[in-house]
Amino acid sequence: MIIAGIDESGKGPVIGPMCIAIVILEEGGEKELERTGIKDSKLLSPKKRKHLTRIIKETALEEKYLMIPADEIDKMRTEGINMNKIVVNSMGELIKKTKKKADLYIADAADVNPRRFQKRLAPYIPSKAKLLCEHKADTKYIPVAAASIIAKVERDNQIEKLREKHGEIGSGYPNDPLTINFLKKTIEKEGKYPLFVRKTWKTAQRIKKETQQTKIKKFSKK
Repeated sequence: MIIAGIDESGKGPVIGPMCIAIVILEEGGEKELERTGIKDSKLLSPKKRKHLTRIIKETALEEKYLMIPADEIDKMRTEGINMNKIVVNSMGELIKKTKKKADLYIADAADVNPRRFQKRLAPYIPSKAKLLCEHKADTKYIPVAAASIIAKVERDNQIEKLREKHGEIGSGYPNDPLTINFLKKTIEKEGKYPLFVRKTWKTAQRIKKETQQTKIKKFSKK
């Protein structure tokens, strides 16, 4: 039995790309990874994730990831494609790029309705393979946990590169004060966001509107 796990990292952030990863394992490889203490990436430290990434790459029959930049996400959303469909389409594109085909594909369902998610992903699966999509699949299945780690590490690498070039941007998530501060300062200074900010996000739009209104008020008082 060959099993493929698929997961994403970065569906919700206002800054940075989303990363989709797939890890294809034989049953023996799955058991080997389980012994390493592999689990959902969110439950692991950055150091542990990087360590496990090396083991995953050595153990997997194949592993790949796909990075979807913020400006591409914005473009698709303005065309009427919501994030759930973007995740499905990206997972499907990644499945097509793998050379090794699995008997079973397990994906973390990025939709409130996992059955709907599975129905949308099914056309991308090889004809004789089975598909399983569940919520929190990264906490239940080793191949999906492995994919979650690869996706998280690769996205974190991209965030670190942005941080080195543009200064402190935080984690990129809307609930991060450092991220919010970066968005505010950027609008105050530049009047617009760079390409790596998801401009279609309500958080980005709200901050831009509030910051511009504050500047107008200050100018009118003068």
